[in-house]
Amino acid sequence: MRFDTEEAFFRATFNAAGTSPSYIVEACNLAEHEGKDRNRALRTEVVRLMRGAFKVHQQADAQYIGDNLLEYRLNAAKEQLPDGWRLVVMFERGTIRLDVYDDSDVRHEFGSTRDTLSGQADDALRAAIDHANADEKKEDAA
Repeated sequence: MRFDTEEAFFRATFNAAGTSPSYIVEACNLAEHEGKDRNRALRTEVVRLMRGAFKVHQQADAQYIGDNLLEYRLNAAKEQLPDGWRLVVMFERGTIRLDVYDDSDVRHEFGSTRDTLSGQADDALRAAIDHANADEKKEDAA
């Protein structure tokens, strides 16, 4: 769910809330006509609208996380991996594994307790940067 314009977002919000600007005005006018509190009617409609906006936000957020977070993390790895280092995605039947290799083609273990591939990719990137920085410090000390 992507929104190119504010209007598209608002339209989705009104649909999710089951309301519209004209309906909100009508509800307030009707409340006033029936001798009820116009402000209460307005608050009720605003709460309804906010719930619709929250629903739309949840749907868009879920899609972003599912579709784009892994791509975002892999692009970050592409830009931030130390020179010569590689992050390799291994697919085998029933499993996906990430491996980190240094510039000498040595595989490095990295601890990750995350369930998502995007989280593991982030942990692998951080491990590669940490290993490379540690190697630089060793070389500088020698």
